[in-house]
Amino acid sequence: MLTSPSERRDHVRATFSPVRRPRLALPDGTHDVLDASIVGLRVRHTDPARPVVGSRVAGTLRFPDARPPLGVRGVIVRVAPADIAIACDEERLPVAWIMAEAARGRDAAEQGPRFGGPHLSL
Repeated sequence: MLTSPSERRDHVRATFSPVRRPRLALPDGTHDVLDASIVGLRVRHTDPARPVVGSRVAGTLRFPDARPPLGVRGVIVRVAPADIAIACDEERLPVAWIMAEAARGRDAAEQGPRFGGPHLSL
């Protein structure tokens, strides 16, 4: 499922600080997750061998806490110099997880810069 930029912005996104990023294991390596919504995620990808937009990917999302790993399948919808965006297949990322991470980021922002965590953006 490809999403347009306007559709992508219709969903709450959790943005992760470097101290609390989930990691996505793909066949080409393991990558930090920069941000996520229920329909997709953006991961750090600096390998000189760049993936191709439209390529299908499947991997395992691992969280920095005790949550069980989550299988992720989707299509690469954007390739930038330092990251890629993946639109998830019909099995969307869990709404409860995204909302909890977004709330954690909002709470951390309210506490000030001494706390690392995800940040809410729309």
